[in-house]
Parts: sequence; structure tokens; C-alpha cells
Amino acid sequence: MSKKKMKEHRWLRVVIVLFVSFNPLPELAGRTQAQDFSSHWGMDQGDSYMNKVVELGATWLRIDFYSPADTLSRDRVVADAKARGIQLFATIHPPFPLEAPPKDSTEWKQLDDFISLLVSRYKHYVKYWGIGNNLEPGKAGWTSGLIGEFVKRTYAVSRRIDPESKIVGPEYDFDGQTQAVELAQYLDSLGQYIDVVDLHVYWDRPPFAQEVLRKLDEVIRPVLLTHGAADKPFWLTETGVGTDRVTEEVQANFYTEMCDGIAARPWVKKIFFYNMTDGGSEYMGILYPDLSPKPAFFAYQAAIAAYKKPLLVSSTSPSNGSQQVQLNAQLQIQFARGVNRAKVESTVVVLPSARFSVEWDVNKMILIPQTALLSSTVYQIKIPGIALSVIGDSLDGNGNGRAEGSPTDDFILSFTTGTTGTPPLVVSSFPKQGATAVLLVSEIQLSFATYMDKSSVESALSISPSIGAGYFSWEKKNATFRPFGFFQPGTFYTVKIKSTAKDPTGFPLDGNRNGQADSLDDFVLYLLTTGKGTGTVYPMKGEFPFDFFGTSVGTTDTAKATLPDTVQIQNIHSGTLRLVTKGIDDTTEVQIYVNGTGPLRLSQQAVGGDNAVLSDVSFAGLLLRRGENEIRFVYARDLGGARSGFQIVPMALVVNYVTAVSEGGEFPRGFALMQNYPNPFNPTTEIRFTLHVSGFTSLKVFDVLGREVATLLAAEKEAGSYTVTFDARHSAPASLPSGVYFYRLQAGQFVDVKKMVCAW
Repeated sequence: MSKKKMKEHRWLRVVIVLFVSFNPLPELAGRTQAQDFSSHWGMDQGDSYMNKVVELGATWLRIDFYSPADTLSRDRVVADAKARGIQLFATIHPPFPLEAPPKDSTEWKQLDDFISLLVSRYKHYVKYWGIGNNLEPGKAGWTSGLIGEFVKRTYAVSRRIDPESKIVGPEYDFDGQTQAVELAQYLDSLGQYIDVVDLHVYWDRPPFAQEVLRKLDEVIRPVLLTHGAADKPFWLTETGVGTDRVTEEVQANFYTEMCDGIAARPWVKKIFFYNMTDGGSEYMGILYPDLSPKPAFFAYQAAIAAYKKPLLVSSTSPSNGSQQVQLNAQLQIQFARGVNRAKVESTVVVLPSARFSVEWDVNKMILIPQTALLSSTVYQIKIPGIALSVIGDSLDGNGNGRAEGSPTDDFILSFTTGTTGTPPLVVSSFPKQGATAVLLVSEIQLSFATYMDKSSVESALSISPSIGAGYFSWEKKNATFRPFGFFQPGTFYTVKIKSTAKDPTGFPLDGNRNGQADSLDDFVLYLLTTGKGTGTVYPMKGEFPFDFFGTSVGTTDTAKATLPDTVQIQNIHSGTLRLVTKGIDDTTEVQIYVNGTGPLRLSQQAVGGDNAVLSDVSFAGLLLRRGENEIRFVYARDLGGARSGFQIVPMALVVNYVTAVSEGGEFPRGFALMQNYPNPFNPTTEIRFTLHVSGFTSLKVFDVLGREVATLLAAEKEAGSYTVTFDARHSAPASLPSGVYFYRLQAGQFVDVKKMVCAW
């Protein structure tokens, strides 16, 4: 757990880790030894909490000790756990101030006394003792030597009092290669004092579970094998996904995927999810604060139960024996736990023969017909009993609790088709229908009721007014369009998916959701972007436009902007402006007044049309003061002239950003990472970003496996806007091949990731 979380809960900290322990059934021949699936949290538990632990199926708890005073509340926790047959694991935190004491300090004697108190008091029920929490070299004065001192003292004192005690370490957050080196050094120097190796592993963006498991396989496991810990038990003592980042469905799936993933890795003996109760945005709870279950609770409970019995099919859609099944029905077979997907796909049989593609949603296999099913026909889907789970046991198709092989344990789903199909629907969108104040750097997300023919959807999309090209990405039934450019401020947009979009069987989109194909089946999404007329303000990211559309001779308007206190006077300087005119068919004159110091006259004549005409004009001598600056635009044109507009765009930085505008204009404050341009690129592209405050900033590029391929920036940066050029020819160790890559900006707590495509 992070130090921040430790400090937040130090006042009454009883971190409780819930394990689920099970022994392999005779039928589960693929499992070589038992593992513990777990979950953890805790403050001051009562009967209701403990009952939920039992209901979940957990058989272990973890408690944390920060000071001798903690024993007052932990005594009751130990008694409650013991009464319910729940075993305990405890972590000893150093009873020091935040900074580690010098090695010869008398405070180390306090540590010895603290360990002696705990082990003596609880030795009859607690056998596993963890070493601190996130004690890493360089943090709070801790060095490798001081950490070693803590480990050796804990080992010596606990073994003297209880020879059966076990030491668990190092208990810190594992982020990647840097921690891999630290772990190797830790095992080399302290391995003889550690009985169980443990780490905390998180991942902050999808796919959450897959990335945690990848770290285990590609980084942690090799270190254990090469540094003397191959035979030591390994515990994953913290992992989870933040409840503020994902839907409850995604959170529930995370628990299921992690249980399946750990089951397939018998070298991981225990896994602890953080945490039990949901205490806020930083937490990963499976219970609400009132202890009512979340969907994740039931998903985790089901995963625990599933690994105590043979592999089963828990549900199907349609159900067995169904009549009048749609001709384009996408068939779903839900397994109770993780399966060997390749084995299942290679053995499934469909009669009469039909062509399907296969998608997976955690443990749900989805068969997507590529042509319409035959009407009024009995179909049979058979999965032979030789299909295997992730731990190697075979399918119990008849559900009698015994592994009997094929054909006895074949699972069979039978149904009869009708004569019609169901046209696909758009079930949700982002932005939502009729959304206002849509950010100018936005993407269009569409969720369909069924899997779609991707190319038909992509070719059916149009946006009016046009914002130019972009690219699509797909996640199951969800499509995301990311434009290369930006929306215009204060503008109504129409996003349309024509009814030529279809599912894989050819059924067209039912855009108006009336259940039938007709001439009104285009899906249409209306939205309004942020900003309006004069006073529309952008963050400083290369453009700083004020849009103003005149409607009569001598039209005048004013925009006011307040500079933030963080902008120092020496950073406010003269620059160059560019006048952009659009659709002008008469002589136009623009006058700019700044704080009443007199006009700067800009003139531009152009012919009406859609194409912008550009003119660079000197803007020397303008100084904006800290605080409020009034910029007055006087627009004049001939009588009878067509409606026209202009933008004033600085070519050099005048201010970092604007924090307030008049006329209700909106300004999206803060950090921003822009889509690279061009995209796709060959071989260079530019990445723009804006920093709200100064601080250490990193910009890195990763491949689709999460491997870092380039560091574009790693330095202290002032608040402001920046552009970084990425050249795919100069990445290490060689030029990047064509493909999809991700670039990640981190500045303090701000983290954002975007996708880009290299196309040689």
C-alpha cells in the first residue's frame, strides 16, 4: 500500500487480508497443490463484517500492526477470526517516525520489543509475519542496509520466541525493471531470512488483469528463478483496480480473470485483493460502505466456489431447448471458471454446419455467425468432455461432479431457429445524445447491442461539419473514433452512422430502434461543443483563438481574461498574431484595443468561400498585465456584406493559459495530452501537451505488450505548452517496425495515454 494510504488510516489501521483456501478435488488432476485466493481490507471489524468474510468464502485475514497500542483493537479481531475458523497473517510496520533511524539508534531496541510483544501475544494463532509495507531504498530515509537490519531483527526475534514463525517480504509495490533489480538484490542479500516472497502489483489502465499477470510472468518469475527463490512460496499481497476508474462490470471481471490467471500459475500461492470495503475513489472494494455486496463480491464469490469443483457450463444464451431463436443470434456459453480457450475452440462442434467467429468475454465464449442461420432449423452446439480448464481438468458436461470424459461429459446446447433476425442497435454513446459543452479534444464512442461488421461501421460514419480524418479502435462491441483534429468551439455537430452499418450476418442497423428496417434507420447523434462567440478561450497548446462573427456594421464585442498568479510578469511578452478570415466577400477591418492603449489595426480582404485565408501581421509592443486584461475587438464591414468571422491566433506564447472569461465562455483547465499528428506517421510525428503546474514530467512510448521503446522526455518542466517530436528511426535498440504504439505522459498525479500508429 502506498505511504499516502498508510498515513490516511494510521489512526486505526487494521488492514485485513482475506484468503480463500481450497484443496484440490481428485478430479482436478491438473492442480499440483493448493492455492489461496484472497481479498483484503479492514479497519475495526464487527460481527457483520466477519459474517461477510465467511459468506464470501474466505478463510484467511491479514492484520497490520503499527504500534503496541494496536493490540487493544486487534485482540478482538483475533478472537472473532478464531471463533469463525479464519486464519491470520500479520504485517509488522516499524514503530518509528516517518524517517528511518540510524543503524546504531536506540529506536531499534524499540523494534525488538515491539516484535517480541506481537509474536509472544499471538504466536498460538499467527504464524506468518510480514516485513513492513513499501520499505524501499530511497524512501523516507530507508537504505538497503537499514531494510536488511529490519528483516534480520524481525527474523531473529520471531524465531527465538516461536520457532515455527515464518517471515514474509519484501512487501513493496512492484512497478517494473527498477524494482526487478531491487528484488534481485534483496533476495541475494536477505533470502536466507525470508520464508515467503511477496510483492504488490497493480496496473492503472486496461487490460488490468492481463497486465498484472504479464508482470508476474515476464519480470517477477525470472528473478525468483535466478536469485535463489525458486522453491520459496510467492504471494501477491496486493492487487486491484480502482473503483473510480471502471464500471462495476469491469471490476467484477477483474476478480474473475485474476482468479483464473493465478489458478494457471501454481507457483503463486496466495493472492490478496485490495480491498474488502469500498472507502472511496482510491479503493477497490467488493462491498459498499454499508457492507452490501457489489457485483464484484458475487463475481469473486463465484470464482472461489468454482475452483472447489470440476469445470462446468454455468449458463447459455439461448437456453437449452429454446424456440424461435433469431437467425443472427450471437450464441453465448458461460463457463464457471477459466478454460483453455484454444482447446475449447478446437473441439466445439456446430450441427448443421455453420460458420462462426469466436470472441471471449472473460469466461464467456461468444459464437458470432458470419452468415444468417437457417430458418426453422434445429441446431446443436456440442463441447466434448475433453475440453479443459486453465488448470487442466476436463469439462463436467453432465454436471454430476465427476470427470467421465467424452461422450459422457459432452455438453450439448440445442435450440430451434425462427424465421427472422433482430437488427443491431446502438445502445449508448459518448458524448450522450444532445450533450452540450463537449470538449474540443473529444472522441466519439458507440456501444452496440451485438458484435458488428467493423468495416461497415467505419465506412458508415460521418461528422458534420467535418473535422477531418481520424482512426477507429474496437473493444468487443464498442467502437471509438478518434479524430486527428479538433472540434470547433460553440458549434453544433451531427454524428451519423448510416444504416449501411450491419452485423456480420448482414442485418442492417436499426438506428431509430423501431424494430424494422426502413428509410429512417441512420443513427444520428447531436452535440454542441464548449464555448460560444466572442470569449471562447482555448488552453495554450499552440492556438489561442477568439472567434467572433459580426452581424451588422460596426459590431463590437469584448472578451475579458484573467491571468493566473503563477504567471510571472517577465513571462508575459509581445508576440506575433495571425489573422484568419473565413467566408469573407467584402473588405473587413479589425481593430484590437488592449487595456485602452490604442488600436492595432489589422486589415484583410478575401473572397467568400469555405477555405480560410491567412495573413501574418506584426503584433509588436503588446504587454498583458497580471490580473484582468480587456481585449476589445471592433469589427466593421460594408453594408450588405455576407456573414463572416475571424480568429486571432498567437504564433508565440503570450500567456500560459486563461483561467476565466466573460460571457460564460468555458475553459477546459488543467493538463492535456493531445493526439499526435500526423497519425499514422512515417517516420516522425509531433506530440503536444499542456502542463497546469511545474514539475517533473515524463513522456514515454510503449509497444502493445507494454514494453518501453522510447523515452522522449524525463525532466523538470515549467507550466506551459510543449511540442515533442518522435522519430521512429531513433528508438532503442533499433527503428520501430510498423504497428500500434502508445505514448504516456506523466506529470505528478496526472497520467494520460494515447494510441498512435507507425506505418512505414
